[in-house]
Amino acid sequence: MVTAWEVVQSAVSEVEQYRRVAATEIEPCRIRGDFVADLSHLLAELIENALVYSGVLLPVEVYGWRELDEYCLAVVDWGIGMSPEELARANARLSGHESFLVAPTRYLGHYVAGRLTGRLGAHVELRPTEGSGITAYVGLPAAVLVEEAGVRAAT
Repeated sequence: MVTAWEVVQSAVSEVEQYRRVAATEIEPCRIRGDFVADLSHLLAELIENALVYSGVLLPVEVYGWRELDEYCLAVVDWGIGMSPEELARANARLSGHESFLVAPTRYLGHYVAGRLTGRLGAHVELRPTEGSGITAYVGLPAAVLVEEAGVRAAT
């Protein structure tokens, strides 16, 4: 068992510009050990994309919270954002609904993230950040989480 905070820290350690990443509000949660590596790598892919597409002086923030039987994570940037069409294509890549053979290699991270999402049984969606930029939302199912005393049971 590893905490969500520890998984986020592991992901941040995988990116070159780790100093620009702030794990600000990560509510307590424990992640099953057999899902830790995939979740850490998924978050690293999303954080790396956020860093690449936001200005060099802008931070990227990571949040985590419980919502019903899921645990949610958000990677938030205030960068250049995406058009509605680009956002739809990126979400298609993340969900596995687009072949990696039809897109430029610069989008390979989306396909990797989509594969990892599938292995976790999770879902990922990119949405516009209020103001500018993109927020990547990750919803982790109860099967990835460890039931804790005083916390709603994972079913």
